[in-house]
Amino acid sequence: MVVHCSAGIGRTGTFLALDYLIEEGKAEDSVDVIKCISQMRTERVNMVQTLDQYIFLHEAILEWYIAGNITTSIADYKTIYKDLLKMQTSGKCILEQKFEDIGQYLPETKLMCGDFSITKSSDTQNGDDYSIVTYKINKEEDANVNQTVTVYECKFWNNQQQTPESFISLINVLEHVKSSYENSNPLVVVCRDGVTKGGIFCVLAAILERLTIEQDVSVLQTILQLRASRPQIITSYEQLKFCFDAIDHYLEHYTTYANVL
Repeated sequence: MVVHCSAGIGRTGTFLALDYLIEEGKAEDSVDVIKCISQMRTERVNMVQTLDQYIFLHEAILEWYIAGNITTSIADYKTIYKDLLKMQTSGKCILEQKFEDIGQYLPETKLMCGDFSITKSSDTQNGDDYSIVTYKINKEEDANVNQTVTVYECKFWNNQQQTPESFISLINVLEHVKSSYENSNPLVVVCRDGVTKGGIFCVLAAILERLTIEQDVSVLQTILQLRASRPQIITSYEQLKFCFDAIDHYLEHYTTYANVL
């Protein structure tokens, strides 16, 4: 089989990586996207050429994992459909379980991902601003796998908006995360596109950390430093001004720093 496109690296690399990762997932029940792309690039530079292709690769693998191989011929449709309606020990049929998994990254109660189970253990609402949900991650055949993950889910920021309507809600989340966060555990910030909401959150978090340690502020320097890792963050004047206004609000209402200045 020969795979090619205009340059032979972007679309071709994405297609080949997806094909390889699906086969890897079937054989090993796990995938390693970075290792796959790195290996491909030792044989042909710039395979999987753009960030969009890299993101698409992850989304396609996720869709394959959730949907599975359920494309059927017309002749086999009735048989496959009958199998999907078979009841499982969970009290739900396979089709119902598939429906619950579609687009579901965090379970309402419990979600199985291969040998791993993700179970919601607590859910605390903090007004209309955000909720704090705790999940337990276990592996059925390995008692040593026992991880607790705390998720802060913000509710005050419309997906269509470049910035939230209020500084206060975002600062409240930042303060709660800062007071609860243990440095020994990784902190992961995610949003719909990985930059709009997450970028502002990370910029403000870094600025507040600098306030605590050095008692000075440099919004622009902080943005430039973070852009070294994520060039797309803070791409509009509206977002930049929000960062300045949020820090101004913080210094005005949090007396510890207001008194210092």
